Amino acid sequence: MDQAAGISAILFDADGVVQRARPGWRAQLGSCVAPEAAETFIAEVFAAELTVLAGGDFPSTLQRVLDRWQVDRPVREVLKVWDAVIVDSRMITAIQRLRRGRIRCYLATNQQNFRRGVMHALPWYDDGFDDQFYSCELGLAKPDRAYFSEILRRIDTPAEQVLFLDDNKINVDAARSIGIQAELFPRDAGVAALAPLLSGYRPAAGIGAGVA
Repeated sequence: MDQAAGISAILFDADGVVQRARPGWRAQLGSCVAPEAAETFIAEVFAAELTVLAGGDFPSTLQRVLDRWQVDRPVREVLKVWDAVIVDSRMITAIQRLRRGRIRCYLATNQQNFRRGVMHALPWYDDGFDDQFYSCELGLAKPDRAYFSEILRRIDTPAEQVLFLDDNKINVDAARSIGIQAELFPRDAGVAALAPLLSGYRPAAGIGAGVA
């Protein structure tokens, strides 16, 4: 990897990096239908969610899936699955430390509009990051290279000075393909994985503190 320029900004994925779903979410969602159909139902729900990551309304999309399956629960009740977010407070503390060292930190995440609303209301994100980039707002989603190009435009930073951390290799490869430094983050590994990943990078010229 070419680290000659040094790092001045880090893009953090959300799920699997700085947050995780509450235990039991899969059983909660699957309980909408008969046990033998649960996995098929869950797969259809998430396939429908993919269609609105770059824009559209997830609650109405979910309602159509519930209607097809003749689920009689209100959509607002089923949406509680996406409401259950556990933020890794130790990761947020580490990110704040990076920001104090003049490394700009951004959230770069694929989310539909309902979950974006849930996350945006959490104080950890407004206070913890320099900015937040949600696919449903950008109109672009990872691993589309245009997603990363648009973020680079908005943060006005050369690709080689940006580090991207994500638990999905496809997204990491997409970021690297346009010149962004990128590392695969072990899913839900927390701060124990962060320091080793950052240790191979140095701050860009003019930035005082290191990234490790």
